[in-house]
Amino acid sequence: ACPGWRFRRVLRVNHSGAFISGLTLRDGDVYGNYAADSDNAGPGALRLVAGVVSNCVIRNNNGADNSGAVELRAGGLLTHCKIFNNQATRNGNTGVGLGGGVWVRGGVMRDCIVTNNQANLYGGGVWMSDGSVERCRIEGNTSGYSGVTGRHGGGIYLAGGSATACEIVNNRAYGYGGGAYFCKRTAAPWSSGAGALRNSLVTGNRSFETKPQNGHGLFLTDSISRLENVTVVDNSHGVDGSGIYLANGNMTNSIAWFNGTNDLHKTGGTVGHSCWSGATAADGNTGANPRFKDRARGNYRLTTGSPCVNTGVNYLWTRDDLDLEGNPRILFNVCDMGAYENTTLSRTLLIVR
Repeated sequence: ACPGWRFRRVLRVNHSGAFISGLTLRDGDVYGNYAADSDNAGPGALRLVAGVVSNCVIRNNNGADNSGAVELRAGGLLTHCKIFNNQATRNGNTGVGLGGGVWVRGGVMRDCIVTNNQANLYGGGVWMSDGSVERCRIEGNTSGYSGVTGRHGGGIYLAGGSATACEIVNNRAYGYGGGAYFCKRTAAPWSSGAGALRNSLVTGNRSFETKPQNGHGLFLTDSISRLENVTVVDNSHGVDGSGIYLANGNMTNSIAWFNGTNDLHKTGGTVGHSCWSGATAADGNTGANPRFKDRARGNYRLTTGSPCVNTGVNYLWTRDDLDLEGNPRILFNVCDMGAYENTTLSRTLLIVR
């Protein structure tokens, strides 16, 4: 811990053989106005360049400009950690602050909880420019603050890399994309291809932008952004705005239902083998109710009679791939839509006497 210090982060790890486990990293405080790669800029708690950090609690840190708590690079693995109550901001400059919890520049973040973090600008929970986020819960984070606009990506700001088998829940954006915002960045050190979200659940999120294209759940703007087997549901249902705003990119095998005042606001991009209210029966899409098992209790798995069962496309997956719950992604020969594969099909029992 570094209470009361300035320009001091708690830990830097930069060795491929390093293994750090069981620590609490807290009260780091970096307020520098420096280049992104300077040791006097960025994360308040941890700069993980190479090595493994596991089973740590990372809380109550402040980082200037580029990440509140953690910066993860290509040689690092961050796993089974809880990252909460961190902030990316700098006094006197309300226009900076990316990634309240974690900046994923590369490497892998796996099986982590990222909650209750705040970024002044983009990516309340996570700012991604490369790398991979896997099996993480990203919940209750905020981009921006009351009285401002244009602060995108309450849960994740995806400028590159991929997020797979994640739950993006109850995040807030004072801009577009309450759950996640997809946008290709070209300025170093953030330059990369636009991101992909796969096998994930997006629910309970909100954008405080007043425009109808706000994207309470998701906002996609780049041609190579991808949604693959994502369930986007109950994001500010009844509140003016869309569940998904698709200006560009691709949406495949996905479900959008009970969001805002419309599930999908599409001005560009392509959609195939997906389900949303108002969809026409073309390109494998359906506007029929997806028939969740128990929406009132947050169970968005599919019932056997769902029109989303066995109506996706398989080319995105192999038989070794898993869904959000860890079940095989392809059962009964054809992939389902949404984050969860239906594991039971109706059967006729024939008794021969």
